[in-house]
Amino acid sequence: MRIGVFHEAPYYLRYYGTSLTALVERGHRVLLARPDRYDDVPVPAALRKRSNVTTGLYPWNRADGRDTAASIVRAAHDFARYSAPPLDTAYANRARAFERLRRTVVGKARSLEADVELPEIALGEGDWKTLDELFRGLERLIAPDEGIRRFIRANKLDVVVCISRINIAARQTDVVKSAKSLGVPTGLIVYSWDNLSSKGLIHEQPDRLFVWNNVQAREAEELHGIAPESVDVTGAVRFDSMFDARPSADRESLLAELGLEARRKTVLWLGSSAFVAPHEPSVVERWLDALRDSGDPKLANANVIVRPHPGTVGNAAWANWRPPSGTVVPAPVVRKRTQDLYDQIFASDAVVSLNTSAEIEAAIVGRPVLTFDAGDQAPGQEGSVHFRYLLAEEGGFVEHALGLEAHLVQLASAVGNDPLADARRRFLETFVRPNGLDRPAGPDLADAILGLGSGRPGRLRSRIAALKR
Repeated sequence: MRIGVFHEAPYYLRYYGTSLTALVERGHRVLLARPDRYDDVPVPAALRKRSNVTTGLYPWNRADGRDTAASIVRAAHDFARYSAPPLDTAYANRARAFERLRRTVVGKARSLEADVELPEIALGEGDWKTLDELFRGLERLIAPDEGIRRFIRANKLDVVVCISRINIAARQTDVVKSAKSLGVPTGLIVYSWDNLSSKGLIHEQPDRLFVWNNVQAREAEELHGIAPESVDVTGAVRFDSMFDARPSADRESLLAELGLEARRKTVLWLGSSAFVAPHEPSVVERWLDALRDSGDPKLANANVIVRPHPGTVGNAAWANWRPPSGTVVPAPVVRKRTQDLYDQIFASDAVVSLNTSAEIEAAIVGRPVLTFDAGDQAPGQEGSVHFRYLLAEEGGFVEHALGLEAHLVQLASAVGNDPLADARRRFLETFVRPNGLDRPAGPDLADAILGLGSGRPGRLRSRIAALKR
């Protein structure tokens, strides 16, 4: 079978290595396809020198030149969804969707210069249904892209799979639509935990949607109109490498490398994206001041490791920040990111964060995770639906405090007692690896992709669909 894997960022492939390797080792041919606005297609180390792995650049721009028109329709549809329940409370996501719509219409530079207030639109269920049908009708008028059709035909693909974040006005729409027009089975892999509730819509429904868990299966149906029987629950493949990782050294050695004393308690701050906290160092400073003034020796004298989000390390807010004594900011690591993150979590007694998927990785390593409301300094917390999925009061594992005073009480307990260890395991069993905690998700996704290509139903059909039968 010839399987085309369409993606936009090299790290997508790196995190799906277990699935891609399983496909290759079963004798299938895999084409790694990236848009031609890039120069090449980096191949993950595990797939290099494999004769049945090839690369290709597919057209980024539409052959008919209607890129802007198609993007405006999709971006407007994406923005409108945040004006109706249940996403009308996701104010940070609505603001991002509106900004993307503005940029699509007037261009990035003019959008940044414009001082336009976010419109307050409230749609009832009936209004949203009417508007949704209108936009879906407009989407049907957008023809499949002939350039992508030629690319699929030239490579004789039997299956087309997209790894996607479901971004606003996402370009995978044209890939899925073009493949379907040729009768080629299509699948869409949801990359991260928040992609179905905080990004855009799935404008062209694939034959199969591959999700992490039943939460995403429900989101697929309720937010995107995907039929439950078209959803396969495969688990979170991107965390397979974290489950397999082990510390590269003992705790004392890992802390010594950072210039920290092993006899002290250690707290790791995991940074969030700029969307969550545009000026996160200010939040960290406020938190550090409270920590040092807490009156609790364990916290006042604790080692603190601050790890900025990989997407923000070049931002001025972090580049100009100087950590105080007792706090270190390790140099960012790209090639061995999983091992580096694992070691820092392993060396820590507890983890604090605002809202990031690395909290899930901390749960995998086995450390307590805590957060606190940062208010206007972190609009991407309460302003995003997915923030609550991780919270202990919502069935997750992250201990949540409304303010710093309550947070410090929780943190003092967590560095010694780890009170939510059982909740953390339950979360991993349901949210990250619902098909078995000791079972890698990669081979399950490979099975689902092969089932799509053979025309046979997948074994991992959404349990929500099963319950409805």
